Amino acid sequence: MIPTRLTTADTAGARAGRVAPVSEAAARERTIALLAALSWLAAVIHGAVAPEHWADHPTYAVCFALLAVLQGAWAVAFFRAPSASLLRLAALLSLAVIAGWAISRTTGLPVGPERGVREAVGTLDLAATAAEAVLAAAGLRLAGDWPAGRIPASLLPLGLAVLVAGGVALMTGGHAH
Repeated sequence: MIPTRLTTADTAGARAGRVAPVSEAAARERTIALLAALSWLAAVIHGAVAPEHWADHPTYAVCFALLAVLQGAWAVAFFRAPSASLLRLAALLSLAVIAGWAISRTTGLPVGPERGVREAVGTLDLAATAAEAVLAAAGLRLAGDWPAGRIPASLLPLGLAVLVAGGVALMTGGHAH
């Protein structure tokens, strides 16, 4: 729960170096920006790995490119007009992508040119999956009473940690085959 009103003790604490509580409206705005950024991170990662799949598996490359477009479009749509239906869509899309990723890393995909061959886990796919996991959890948690519901206090630090880790993964590469 994020307090909605500042007291004299709160403002004194802020001056002493402690973080002051934010209003519900400010928490909601931060959440909107965070979730859009997480979806954008996943979109950028999927877009970045699409070309390297083209030579070996063009169908996979097209799937990665389409996923990048969907995740990027969702980020823009949610940033412009956040809604419960978009939160549910993010949760559904993210859970589907996570399921596909988990299958590809544990038993191998049941279709395609390398049917049944497990993919190695890389830092880029972990970063994208972490972003999708936060999106899925937030979408499921927030969609029921958006925009009036309480924003979990853990969402911002968790989401920021995923964004930083994803940025580092993008700068260092790390997509494994």
